[in-house]
Amino acid sequence: MIITSIEAITPSPSLLTDAELIEEMCAERGEALEGLFRRYFRLVCRIAHRILRDRAEAEDITQEVFFEVYRKAHLYDPERGSVRGWLVQYAYHRTLGRKAALGRRAAYRGEPIEAVDARPQHGRQRLTLDECRWVLRTALARLPERQRTTLELTCFEDLPLRDVATRLGVSVGCTRHYYYRGLANLQQWARVTDHRLDSGCRTASPVDTTDGARGPERRLCARN
Repeated sequence: MIITSIEAITPSPSLLTDAELIEEMCAERGEALEGLFRRYFRLVCRIAHRILRDRAEAEDITQEVFFEVYRKAHLYDPERGSVRGWLVQYAYHRTLGRKAALGRRAAYRGEPIEAVDARPQHGRQRLTLDECRWVLRTALARLPERQRTTLELTCFEDLPLRDVATRLGVSVGCTRHYYYRGLANLQQWARVTDHRLDSGCRTASPVDTTDGARGPERRLCARN
């Protein structure tokens, strides 16, 4: 058999070492981020929860940590320690920053940070299951078709990106772009919705749902 694509010989992220995953992330291969996420999600989430004492905030900051690590993978220096240690340190400092921000927000309301999530009738309320479903359905509906389809196939049908690319008839690079752009738009829209729910309003302004690709990738994806 003649190998016509380098993707055909790319090993599964689960078979790669941490350092190799970082190298793959530097090459903008999204599957590597998924591999690192699966490997260390629980660890990072535990660190965040110990600091924040709030599961929802901990899960939110955990996702942000992994997205930022993906963007900053090129900054990792193996001579200064392991990937695990680098990730733990980054998560620790990033979570402390979030706690400080929550503290400032509570200070403006004239109450200690520990009281923010304990209030029964004011400020942020935990969403019910039905509200979470409403937020997800509404946010997905606002995404461009390619972003929405990519997220549905990867998250709900558990398809790998190369299979999604085949279904969409585009390159894996474009599919990866749709995936991460879609996730970013969902996260942004959820924050807007959360803010408006805090204010007693059930509607939210639409987020920027443009593809947002840059350079050659933007021209390539625009044709698809």
